[in-house]
Amino acid sequence: MFPGKLEIYFNSVVKVHDNLHNMFGRLSCEDHLKLAATYATATDISEKNLIFAKLLTTLIPSRGKITKSWKPSLVESQEGFILFAQTSAAVQEVINARKERLHGHNIASRKFHLQPTVMVIGPESKPRFTVVFDNIIYQYKTLIDAIAGVITTTYVLDLEYNADAIPAWTFIQEYLFRINPKKKIQAVDEAARILVNWT
Repeated sequence: MFPGKLEIYFNSVVKVHDNLHNMFGRLSCEDHLKLAATYATATDISEKNLIFAKLLTTLIPSRGKITKSWKPSLVESQEGFILFAQTSAAVQEVINARKERLHGHNIASRKFHLQPTVMVIGPESKPRFTVVFDNIIYQYKTLIDAIAGVITTTYVLDLEYNADAIPAWTFIQEYLFRINPKKKIQAVDEAARILVNWT
């Protein structure tokens, strides 16, 4: 990873929190509107980070089809960014369901595998933050650290992001870490103009 990128990332997250409310007008689903209302009154940064992670794939959605027969739903896009397991016992079940869903979209010319993914384990009142990759679960102190873990693992190992959440991951890589992506995405650039104000 390039020197200084983690510091840039952590400083950029603060800027996103300063501007996230400017994107709430794009929300229409009742559950997402409730999250936005909770975000507006939250004082705990961990709670705000979790709401940010839950809403990011809705605010910067995957557009169009990934294959001729697969246009990711909002649920699939969110799962490509962050998974939730209510208990440690449910972790493997959540991972297996995600892998099964991805494999259901395989075609002859393209196979989909679970790439490094953030997973929140436990109740929201006392969550544990992890990154799931290659049947190993890596522990992190905070959600923002776990998101950084996905970016650094993906970048250093030259992997791909989960196909159904590429816009969200590209936003974080390009605008929070300031590392140029392999491919520009218009929806990412549009969101960045609002969230980070430096495009």
